[in-house]
Order: sequence, then C-alpha cells, then structure tokens
Amino acid sequence: MRSDLTQAQKLELLDSVGFGQEISPTGANGEATGHSKGVYNTDSSIPQNQAENKNFQELMPFEQSEPLPTFPLYAIPIDTRQFFRAAAKTVQAPVDMVASCGLGVLEIACRGRYPIRLPNGHTERPCFYIAPIAPPSERKSGVIDIVFRPLIDYEIEYNNTHSGEVNQSKSELKLLQGRIDNVEKNVIKEKDANKRNIAMLELEELNAELAQFKPVEPLRLSGADVTPEKLAAMIKSQDGVFALVSAEGGGLFENIGRYSDKGGLEIYLNGYSGDRITIDRKTSDSIVIDRPTLNMIAPCQPTVIIDLFSDTQKSGRGLLSRILFVKCPSCVGSRKATSKPLDERIKSNYHNLCYAMIDADSSGNLEYDSGGFEVYRSFFDEIEPQLTPDIGELSFIADWAGKLHGQMTRFAGLIHCINAFEQGKNPLDTQINADEARAAVELAKYFLAHAKAVYMEQAEPPEITHARYLWGKIKSIKSIGKRDLIRKTQGKQGFNLDESLTVLVERGYIRIEHSQTGTAGRPSETIIINPETENIVSKLTLSPDTSNLDNLVNKDTMPANVESQNIR
Repeated sequence: MRSDLTQAQKLELLDSVGFGQEISPTGANGEATGHSKGVYNTDSSIPQNQAENKNFQELMPFEQSEPLPTFPLYAIPIDTRQFFRAAAKTVQAPVDMVASCGLGVLEIACRGRYPIRLPNGHTERPCFYIAPIAPPSERKSGVIDIVFRPLIDYEIEYNNTHSGEVNQSKSELKLLQGRIDNVEKNVIKEKDANKRNIAMLELEELNAELAQFKPVEPLRLSGADVTPEKLAAMIKSQDGVFALVSAEGGGLFENIGRYSDKGGLEIYLNGYSGDRITIDRKTSDSIVIDRPTLNMIAPCQPTVIIDLFSDTQKSGRGLLSRILFVKCPSCVGSRKATSKPLDERIKSNYHNLCYAMIDADSSGNLEYDSGGFEVYRSFFDEIEPQLTPDIGELSFIADWAGKLHGQMTRFAGLIHCINAFEQGKNPLDTQINADEARAAVELAKYFLAHAKAVYMEQAEPPEITHARYLWGKIKSIKSIGKRDLIRKTQGKQGFNLDESLTVLVERGYIRIEHSQTGTAGRPSETIIINPETENIVSKLTLSPDTSNLDNLVNKDTMPANVESQNIR
C-alpha cells in the first residue's frame, strides 16, 4: 500500500486502469489476448447456480486489470531463448518465471565483470533484483533448480578441485597468526631492550605480511538465509560479488527487515547501485567493500509483495524501486502428469554458456556504439517526461520508473554478453549495438508493464489490500474457526480482521456461521470458504505460456525493429 498517495489519487488511479470493470480475456476470434491476474468474462466465469446460492453473496473477484504482456523471448539470443522455452515446457511453469530467473542467473554467472559505462561517465552495475510473483504450487523450486543448476554444479566442481589450496591457505594463515602471537608474548616478557627492539621489528614484518595475506576462499556464488552482516562478509570474501537466490523469496525479503539498524538495508541498496559498503562493529572487524555487486532472484507469493509495500522502511528508502517484478500467469489446471525431458543439446548449450561466463578471464566496462546509444537516448527521452510529478503517466511509480533507463542499460549489457559468449567471443571486443539496445528496450517495457500492475494493486484502499491478504491465507482451506484465524494473522501490521472478513463476505468469498455450544457465552464463529471460488480462479487464469511456446518466437511475433542477426 503506497502511503504517498491521497485517497482521491488512489481512487482515480484505480478507475484509470479499470479496477471494478469487467474485461474479457479473449478477442473477437476467441483467442487469448494476453494474460492477466483476474481478467475474466462475467458471462461465462460464474456458474449459473452461483446466483441461486443463498448462503453466499454474489461472487465478485478482486483481481481485474488490463492484460499483461508475456515475456519477450524474441529479445533473447537464440540458444538461451531455446533453453528458456524448453525449460518452461519441462517444468510446466510460466515462461515469464523461467526467463526472468534465467536472466538473473546469467548475470550472476558474469560475476560483475562487465559494468556498462555511459558517455557521461556514469556506470551501471551488472546486477538485477528479480521477483517473479506467483501463488503456491507454481513450481518455483523446479524453475530455480533447472535455471540455476549449472552454477551449483560449477561451484561444487570448483571447490572439489581447489579444496587443497583452500586448506593450505587456512594452515598458512593459522601459522602466521601463531607466529605473531608468539612474538607478541616475547615482546611483553623480554627485559633486554635490544632483544625487545629486534622482536618489535619482527612483529612489524609479520603484521605487514598478515595485512598482505590474501586467503584462498571457497567459491560461493550465492546464498539464501543470510543475515545482513553475514551478507557483507560473504560479498567481501567473494571479491565484492555475491547473489541471493531462493525458491521462496519471501525469506530473503524478511531477512532484509529482520534487524532494526539501517545498516542492514544499506547493504542491499548499495549492493545494487555499487556504492561503497562500510560496516564497523565493536564485536567484529570492520568491513569495507568498494563497488559491490549483489544480485537477487526471489520468486515469491503475492502476500509477500503486500508485506513489502506495507513496510515503510523498505518502500520509503528505495528498495522497491530496485526490484523487477513479474506477475506470472498460472499453469495450474493445465499441467500434464508427464512432460518432455529437456533436450540434451539445448541443456548442454545453456550449461556451457554458464560455465564460459564464470570462467571468463576478461573484465572491463562495456559501452554503447553510436547506434546503441541513440536507442538508449530515444528510450530515455520517451520515459523522462512521463515522470513529471502529478501529471506524468508514470508519476505514480516515479521512484521505480526513474531507474528504468538504468535497468534498460543493464539489460543491454547482459544481452551483449550472452550474444558474445554464445558465439565464443569476448564481450569487450565489441560495443553494445543498436539491435542489442532495442532488445533491451523490449525487456524494459515488459518489466514496466508488470511493475505498473503491481504498484496499481498496492494503490487500493487498505481494507481491500487487507482482505486480499486474508484471502491469501485461507483460500486453500474449506473452513476455519475465527480463533484459529486470529492466531494465523497475528503480527500483521495495521491489519483489521473483522473489517477484512466483512469485505470477503460482501464479495462472496466466504460466509460466517455462528453456533452456540452452551447455554452461556458468546457463540463461536466459523469461516466457510465459498466452493465456487475454485471455479472463478480457474476462469480467471488464462492458458499458460507453456501451451503455446512454439509460437512465441515465430518471426510474425517479433517486432521489426528487434529482429536482427545480432540477436541471432
């Protein structure tokens, strides 16, 4: 829920995007026009017996918005595009989730080696915070496993190969520290001034050696359940580059807000922008990281997003404006018991791409060529006027959209790297060309559409937001006692249970039964879920992208200004 909008602005915003309007997900020819959370046809979505049901109010779904674009696979170089497409089919998960997480994985594989420098000297760090949004049972774990597996395999192989070096380094450090301890003891107990001076010189040399000692660390490409202070130590141990990856991204976001000191959030803000991280604690050594690079891949449930927007610290200090949100369509209800295994050639190509990126020994700034920069300039000039306070089309998400040209440049850098490594080339040998920049614009516009949808949902009146939150907690059960429900929702900031129950009753999601178990005392209350909500959910969900993936990259679906041999 955005706190910077007045109630009038919220209502105007909701009206402008069609909340409360009935929108059909099909065109005149009966084909799907796009996916949308809550797009439905009122003539066919609600069964006829719904109106005859006297126990529930008429069912009025919350989620009604404009169709969202599917992931622009045509903007991805061909080998990687084929992997995203095939992986989505194998896992039977939304291609939006597979492709967005996959891009994050490839950025992690680049290990922060290729920042993008603009002509004015500003440098965009090569990292993304990606948050695909999907309900439970959408196979988030399967998606993370299939796109991230090459990096896990690489880490295991690397550490097995270099374990001797790591152990030797630990021993050398331990011996060096032991020598320092012994010399310090000698200095303290030595009474002869000359011998003490000699010992002091030896101690000075040993401390200088310790300062220059660079331990051989095990390779850690990513972590999940990491506290902010430990995260800073991990980033430092991995030469300033690290990633947070979890199939349950809610835990990652909870860690960000688990500690009250602002330094915890600072790490995540600076890890995205590349600003220096400095941490000084009484109980531990100081940590200083120059130009850190932190990636994050955090698939999460819708309730996590509600909590994120409700947290004034995270939303107010700029964390949300750094996140690329994806509202994934659902595949539930159309999956098969078995699916086609991932083609070995496609799997091998992706595996080899990840390994090549991690193994690369080059590093340096990428730059636009003249044509690429003109595409960037045009996109910048298109977005900037829309950020004008109060009157700009994107003013309601100016904090997020104000970083969009930077995100577009990061996409351009990643597309350039994928192109180069797929062809066995060094990304630094060429500049980012116009075709790669246009592909990046397509990605930026895709994520913009999804961000607008997410922000618009959070502009709802608080009672609707809280009712959505409550529905997310109870929709998978048939009934629940109110006392149990109170315990289930304890700790939710600003949450009013009775108000939320009233909204759900009025919208036909639930009814409340009262029963008296004795002659005295208040009657107990049981919340009964309307069984027709299952039908509505299935109607609200359009056919998943995996059912039509073969058509997603046909030439007739590619914008003319993106199709190019440079996107292969």
